[in-house]
Amino acid sequence: MDFTLSEEQTMLQDSVRRYAERDCELETRRALIAKGGFDAKRWSAIAEMGWLAAGLSEQHGGFGGGLLDEAVLLEEVGRGLVPEPLRDCGLLPARLLAAHEDLLAPLLAGEVVYAIAHGEEAARGRASWVEARAERSAGNYRLGGRKTRVLGGAAAQRFLVSARLAGDADATEGLGLFLVERGSAGLNVRDYRLVDGTPACDLEFDALELPPSALLDAEAGAAIAGLMQDAAVGACAETVGAMEQAIWIARDYLRTRKQFGVVIGSFQALQHRMADCHMALEQARSMLYRALSFVDGDASARAVAISAAKAQVGRSAQFVAAQTVQLHGGIGVTDEYIIGHYFKRLLVLEASYGNSAFHLGEVARSLREAA
Repeated sequence: MDFTLSEEQTMLQDSVRRYAERDCELETRRALIAKGGFDAKRWSAIAEMGWLAAGLSEQHGGFGGGLLDEAVLLEEVGRGLVPEPLRDCGLLPARLLAAHEDLLAPLLAGEVVYAIAHGEEAARGRASWVEARAERSAGNYRLGGRKTRVLGGAAAQRFLVSARLAGDADATEGLGLFLVERGSAGLNVRDYRLVDGTPACDLEFDALELPPSALLDAEAGAAIAGLMQDAAVGACAETVGAMEQAIWIARDYLRTRKQFGVVIGSFQALQHRMADCHMALEQARSMLYRALSFVDGDASARAVAISAAKAQVGRSAQFVAAQTVQLHGGIGVTDEYIIGHYFKRLLVLEASYGNSAFHLGEVARSLREAA
């Protein structure tokens, strides 16, 4: 697979980088987080730049891109520490709504914010595990259950909710996708922010009544499973970008901070730690490229490649996050210095769409089955 960026991908990369440099500096980020982590005007501006349609075909209002285009975009989002939930409220919902033009259009225009409510506490990273159920009731659907850690959910006006129409909790078949409006009777929403300021929420359905038109897909299990794999790749790309920038920030600090009359970057032990960080970054980048090379390959091989990438990228992220903060000393953990924000973001990304331990277990399971 050729990873040389096309002219369009280079333009996309440059536009995100310019936006991050101009509108995502530390003070702007801190002010946005203090207000809840989301600003409607900023979201509309992002929509106008076309980023929300980066992974859609031209037929569906996009630019004919794919997962590689999304990875290019998200790597720059991670590098620039862009606070908006582009992946969770833009790229991923757009994929699910590609066949619903009336719902997709306001998303791409930045007029309506969607969030995907799929994860549950008992799932522990498994994409097929859904206990929330939708039962027929007088021609409607009655939804019950809970969804946890809905990324971007605190900013969303609409939720794309997975619920079981039939089958056991771990079955891929019988999984439906419903459209639920915030404020619906029977929907309880608890908004909060993650440690890095990302808006999120938990949902509880108390006999929530939905009309038949709310069911967008009666067999959404395969689509959701594939989407969660793509989300893991997107999280890897964002992590690689954030790790790289964290390392550059640490390098610049080592070049200016002095102890005993010399810059601490001259200390060999710290040079070795920076080299270790760089090796961890390149390991993560290589595994991301490998996962992207399987984008059109065999489904089982693709799943293993993505899990292997998420496991390595997560482990690299933990190492780089810890080392770059420690290289700064006490200032590294303060809210007034940027490296602490990268540290928190890397921790959230590592835990998103299955942490490194979960995905390492998935790789081990595939090896046992193949033996």
